[in-house]
Amino acid sequence: MKATFQTREGQLICRASSLDYTTRQRAVKVAMAKGAQTLQSRDERGRVQDLTHILQSRALSIRHNL
Repeated sequence: MKATFQTREGQLICRASSLDYTTRQRAVKVAMAKGAQTLQSRDERGRVQDLTHILQSRALSIRHNL
């Protein structure tokens, strides 16, 4: 199932061919590199899933390890 990852504001982060765990983690890394504060996925059926909590916990964990 094809998916699009973007911020809530509509900035495109990346496109993917699936919504599995690995793909979501890659999208989080790309979002962090682009400085995004929010992240959500949208599948080809139009279903939206908010992934901001994953993005924020990853950022917090990186800051904690510094």
